[in-house]
Amino acid sequence: MPNDTRSVHVVGLYKSGTSWLLHCLAAHPEIIAWREFDPISASYERVPRQIPLLRSASAVRHLLGGRTDLAYGPIDHVPRSLEDTFRAFFLGQGWVPLYGSMRQHEAAHLPNQDIPRLVDALFTLMGSAPVPDDSELRRPADYSNTLGVINFSRNDLIELMRTIRACKKSTEAPRAFYEFVGRLCAPGSVVAFKAADQIMSLPQLRYAAPQTHTIAIVRDGRDAAVSARNYEQLMRQQEAPWRVGKSHTIAKAMISWATRASKAMSYRQDDTFMMLRYEDLHRNFNHVFSEICQFIGVSDDTEIVAAIKEETDFRRVSGGREKGETAESRFRKGVVGDWRQALNKNERAMAWWLAKKQLASLGYSKDGT
Repeated sequence: MPNDTRSVHVVGLYKSGTSWLLHCLAAHPEIIAWREFDPISASYERVPRQIPLLRSASAVRHLLGGRTDLAYGPIDHVPRSLEDTFRAFFLGQGWVPLYGSMRQHEAAHLPNQDIPRLVDALFTLMGSAPVPDDSELRRPADYSNTLGVINFSRNDLIELMRTIRACKKSTEAPRAFYEFVGRLCAPGSVVAFKAADQIMSLPQLRYAAPQTHTIAIVRDGRDAAVSARNYEQLMRQQEAPWRVGKSHTIAKAMISWATRASKAMSYRQDDTFMMLRYEDLHRNFNHVFSEICQFIGVSDDTEIVAAIKEETDFRRVSGGREKGETAESRFRKGVVGDWRQALNKNERAMAWWLAKKQLASLGYSKDGT
């Protein structure tokens, strides 16, 4: 990245600790983190390949045998048009931290021919003023949490829009975005990005950020499925600025988890790829986070790691709740193994059957001991 900055990307499985890990990285004095945004999904449409009829029978056998990683055909990444990419970048879900579907609808229908006017309209919708245009480069010490579009100056956002607009192909847009954010940060910084489901787009991520390090965090798929189910219910009670589709069954959640877990495991031999378990970070934070720091190439001083642990402790980020205490919050319980109480007997058996290979390969047992 420009200005002698380096980058690390956090990927993983939904509801498996990617947000927590990004928060931990953001609390490090050498790292500046970016709120979740996926420029790859803005630039490509992911299209599952059609499975021929004969292949379908094979897929059923793999699925019944617990090999969900083999049951489905690969996903093609089809580049979007330049216009669709621009709109997905700046007027799509996830880019602007809008609250409420009505404001999101307004943003999606803004005209984008006049970039300065579009920038002004977006800041108006957000209800916040841009940072001053004469602001200095962003420094990790000034941000203990994560950066986002609200940390852009008006000129910054205008320049980024023009940079994306000038791309000759939509596939150039993710690299342009990462390089632009790098230029906003002080030299020597490590810039952390997060987009959980980029685990399914790692070749495209490597093309966009060829020098980056990637950390994949995984969690027992049964806990992830329970957390996802509760999160969907929470989002239905709120006017979230993103779409909440039909509820996923535990079976669908486990199939999705197993497919992504297999994808992550296929990269474990890559020197620039680190795979860790949520449970290990949860139980032995200081040791595991020290290893993460060494992987990235930042200080793992014991005092720094201890301060990060305190800063990101569940009780602090949840507003004072103890682990295991539930609330209508995206910070739900902060515990490991909740699936044993949350799933009934049939759901537990089905979850193991569908993802036995991946669960066992990652060290998770049938009974969760």
